[in-house]
Amino acid sequence: MINMCPSLSYLAPRPLFILTCSILFGWASAWSQGSSLPSPLRVLHDSFDVSAENLDGIWWLEMPGLIDMTDLPIYASMDEENDLFIGVLIGQNDIDVQATYAQRESINRWSVVVTEDGGLMFKSWIFKTSEEDILLEFILSVAELSDFLQNAIGSSSEEFLFDVAGCVNGIERSLDGSSMEYRSMLNPQSYCACLAELVVDDPDLLFAMMDITSPKSIEAMRACWSDFCPRCASIGISFEQAMLGLQGNSDAVGEINSTGRINFINGCVKAFLLEERIDAEFTLSQMETSCECLYDRVLRQDGMTMAEYLDPNGVIYNEMLDECMSDLYALQVYLNEGARPRGCTGTMRLPVLRDMSGTWKVKVNLGVSEKYLILDTGASELIINQDWADELKAQGILSNAPIDNILYTMADDREVFADIYVASRMSFGACDFYDFKVAVLPEGGMLCGMGVLSLFSSWHIDEGNRELVLMVD
Repeated sequence: MINMCPSLSYLAPRPLFILTCSILFGWASAWSQGSSLPSPLRVLHDSFDVSAENLDGIWWLEMPGLIDMTDLPIYASMDEENDLFIGVLIGQNDIDVQATYAQRESINRWSVVVTEDGGLMFKSWIFKTSEEDILLEFILSVAELSDFLQNAIGSSSEEFLFDVAGCVNGIERSLDGSSMEYRSMLNPQSYCACLAELVVDDPDLLFAMMDITSPKSIEAMRACWSDFCPRCASIGISFEQAMLGLQGNSDAVGEINSTGRINFINGCVKAFLLEERIDAEFTLSQMETSCECLYDRVLRQDGMTMAEYLDPNGVIYNEMLDECMSDLYALQVYLNEGARPRGCTGTMRLPVLRDMSGTWKVKVNLGVSEKYLILDTGASELIINQDWADELKAQGILSNAPIDNILYTMADDREVFADIYVASRMSFGACDFYDFKVAVLPEGGMLCGMGVLSLFSSWHIDEGNRELVLMVD
């Protein structure tokens, strides 16, 4: 059976969010070595379409098709200190080396070096330990590099809608292990270029291609069949025979569409992370939940056009947002939402201090340790610095390992990641909270935000008496 299934990607508008979809119609490799890989590599192996190879006792992963609009593979391995290393090599014929190297300070997660043959090597390390943190940091790194390289390499209007390189990579990966005679019959580059031209003429075709067995998807593949297999007609292999073989294999169709779903969700999550105007802090699982909803919503929308999809005032666009984004914002709750204070009722008055800048501070107890934290209604949670967190861990008050990792936007618009830990007890005046979640920032922090104040029925600052007045029902 000949695999002629395309890979495509497209960008949705940015009025409220970006939706970047990379839909790969091809069989994902099922490597038996997966269970023997080091844990950080196994996370990437299980999440993306990869090839794995052991060279002199060292595992290397090759992950093509992840950097938008390029066929550049990402390589991953464990370095000598057992940290996860990822790298991307770009030849001098693919990029303006001097101009790109001069802009290296604009990317934060990667270091860049000029190779001996005049190309560029992008290198990054991931020091996270939990599976979700590794995956999140990897997606962020790829998103940043994609954004950087799109400006450096550039992309045509065709590539904006259809990822020709990704299409070629998807087909070539599905042909791994095939004989050279068989592979020589096929021309993935011409085939994918043909599909790209069809998408330029009819952008709505992108939606049909989300289901490999849809009539419009089959029609597109039939139109490009001669480009894919120029010799097939002369040896008596028709498109109908090849397509019948694919459609007759329900497992293959299911795996193809499942792979497309996974890549759609990965691209969608990456888009969330790139969107500058999203000012709420979401976890990776929350973003994935919304992206799954968006995929299902697009898939079941019959006859959706690109014009409708891109219209920020259109019915389909807004109904999709209402259905999926409202779910996401419903998930965007404070870390300790619903926690009930114990040991206090009625009106409670806490003394507050004012520092030299006029900022109010309030005393917060974690276990038996207490500090004055800035009372910041612009902060979403109780945020502490790493020094206090280390002290609390040593005392057994804070959990040893984080339970989550959340992106926060600081007052100066910097975006930083905070690890979420559980404190055995947090006291706010006479009120006690147990198993209380706190955010830990490596640098800075020490803020008491709305995630604490919202746990009370009402609150206000009595400036005259220098008190924080809280009401507990």
